[in-house]
Amino acid sequence: MNIKILFLVLTFLLPLVSCSNETTEEHWEKISENEKASQYVDFGTLREVDEYLHYSEITDFRVRDEVAGFLSYKFHIKADCRMFRFKVLETVFYEQAMGRGVPLGRLPATGQHAEWQQAPPNSVNKDVLNAVCSR
Repeated sequence: MNIKILFLVLTFLLPLVSCSNETTEEHWEKISENEKASQYVDFGTLREVDEYLHYSEITDFRVRDEVAGFLSYKFHIKADCRMFRFKVLETVFYEQAMGRGVPLGRLPATGQHAEWQQAPPNSVNKDVLNAVCSR
């Protein structure tokens, strides 16, 4: 290969290729942790829609699920801060930590999981709702 062509490729095309792999910047903030998992909210996804807050949340486990093989899952949540309740709209399971890699599966919320849930006192859900609703 001609050295000039190689120089042009490395100078101009390589930076374009490396930039094309970037995804939307995430702003995960740890809200809670225990011996099994840590809970994070991406405040960069926080949006108000029709008086409700929508956001993404990740549960990042310390040990991989032995049956399904996931290490983390990401929720898409709708929160009602006036009534202090939430709905899970979708759950996406990931093989890698922090929602990285190819999704193993995607589940839209159905049945009782699609209904409004109250955050129990002294729970991770209460911690998350406090953090989201105070923004």
